[in-house]
Amino acid sequence: MSRFRTDNHRRRRAPRGVMLVEILLALAITGMIAAGVASLLFATAGGTKERQDLRRRNVRVDVVAARVDAAVRSCGTALGRDANCLVLWVSDSKLNGMPDLSELRRIEWDPATKRLLCFEAPSTLLDADNTAYALATTDFVTTTAALRGTASFPSTVWGNGVSGWTSSPSPITQSTRLVSYEVTIDLTEGGTHTARSAVALRGTPRNGD
Repeated sequence: MSRFRTDNHRRRRAPRGVMLVEILLALAITGMIAAGVASLLFATAGGTKERQDLRRRNVRVDVVAARVDAAVRSCGTALGRDANCLVLWVSDSKLNGMPDLSELRRIEWDPATKRLLCFEAPSTLLDADNTAYALATTDFVTTTAALRGTASFPSTVWGNGVSGWTSSPSPITQSTRLVSYEVTIDLTEGGTHTARSAVALRGTPRNGD
């Protein structure tokens, strides 16, 4: 009788051991799943941050490049360039066959302040100050350099943190119809990013010529 109870007691305890193994196995599987989910969430978060950083970087560069593209595209004639600037004749709005101060646009990179600037005459410029320049004999790079920052030829900041600028072709001539440039922007998180573009001048050159 005692042996029967002992055997029966062992048979009743056997499932408890099986249940313990199942619980441990379930816990192990759950832990593996949790680790996988955590790894996936970490990777997703990292990828989201990288995409956000890329988007912020692209927005900064795209804003500067869009300004340059629009400014060049709307002009009719390239008047000169050097390592840091590009001078353009927007159009012959006065119909005199000569570039007037009110028709000039100078895009310049200032390496000291790391700014990209645009110099143009204000809309309030008086006719007496609106000098007309001889197209064939004027050095427009030197002339506009002397005027930049004055009340007649003030600047607008197009970009900050600009660490590099180049333009081509070199030399540029009044028959040039395609201008290429590179602009390099310092990134807030470190490093730089360079945008490259080639823009056709689509304005009316030389009073409709």
